[in-house]
Amino acid sequence: MTRILYQLLFTLLGLSASISAQPQTNHDYLIYVNKTFDDHSTHLNGFYSQYWVKQAPLLRESAIKQLKSSSLCEKNNYGSLVLNIEPHSFYNPLLGTLYGSIKTTIYSSEPKVIKSFLSEDEIKGRLDVLPEKNIGLLFDKLILKLQDQIKNEVMINQYLKQKNIKPIEGTFCLVLD
Repeated sequence: MTRILYQLLFTLLGLSASISAQPQTNHDYLIYVNKTFDDHSTHLNGFYSQYWVKQAPLLRESAIKQLKSSSLCEKNNYGSLVLNIEPHSFYNPLLGTLYGSIKTTIYSSEPKVIKSFLSEDEIKGRLDVLPEKNIGLLFDKLILKLQDQIKNEVMINQYLKQKNIKPIEGTFCLVLD
């Protein structure tokens, strides 16, 4: 008898856990940054020191913060478009300038490439103190530029206004690895 009660209890707990893990379908963009940018840090040379910076977490944080209605491309997250973002940065210590670019490829649910963008910018600053903060500020500027490029692209706006868009599940990004 107690065994049946325990089985019933675990079944109900499993059902409640699966109900609470319902997918979120209200996102326009799923953000994807390749794992190689997590595994391999970027080397930036300063005057007297060198810095190894992991760009991927900083870029993900900036993208989620700046792009409204976005989420990370993970299991149980759904969205209309996938933004595959590749960061690149370079520091010139003589000028005290940090240069950066992000190449973004946008995928639809078919899956096919809708559009690719290249956003480039620079900020003045030293890497001697808090290099991650300066790189985060640069990525904020780059994501804002990307957002403006997406807003001005007619094909993407038409695609997002369609009523019968099949949402993309976050596991789609496993194909991009």
